[in-house]
Amino acid sequence: MAGSIDKIVEGGKLVQDQEQYFFIVNGLRNVEPFYCRRGNSSSSLQEDLYLADRAIDDHCSEQLTSNGLFGVKYVLSELAMNAWEHGISRGEGTQYTIALYLQGDKVFIHVTDNGNGFQISDVKDPTFSEKTLIQAHGDQDRLKERGRGIFTSISLYVDQMAYNGIGNGVVAIKNLGKK
Repeated sequence: MAGSIDKIVEGGKLVQDQEQYFFIVNGLRNVEPFYCRRGNSSSSLQEDLYLADRAIDDHCSEQLTSNGLFGVKYVLSELAMNAWEHGISRGEGTQYTIALYLQGDKVFIHVTDNGNGFQISDVKDPTFSEKTLIQAHGDQDRLKERGRGIFTSISLYVDQMAYNGIGNGVVAIKNLGKK
């Protein structure tokens, strides 16, 4: 299966493609995660992120520089916080799942929640000038804070991220050969 996954890992792409997302997730079906937790509160999320950071250190520190480790942890934190903010915190009975996998020379970060999701096309690239964004969309305060984590994660720290069709599941892939 690793050969098939290699074909879709194309650096710098941010997609909301249910077929691609499920292709990646199905490829991990027989891979034991080195970390997997489910939660439903902000305190459990903080604890889970702490434990995930330690698991990343334990399983990836030999293959990555400290910069690479920071990047994987940063991406995990951004994706988990997005799941919390946009999925979990909106109602009772919502949950998130964080799973981390190693397969070949790649680490996979898989975060899901049972919230309503979002459309990746609604997230504006924060590298555009702020003035252009405000003119196009109004709401200056919201634009200053939105979308930076997703774009920073993909452009600086991972080789690919794929969202499921409704936007409440994401897989980020970091090639461990790229320190």
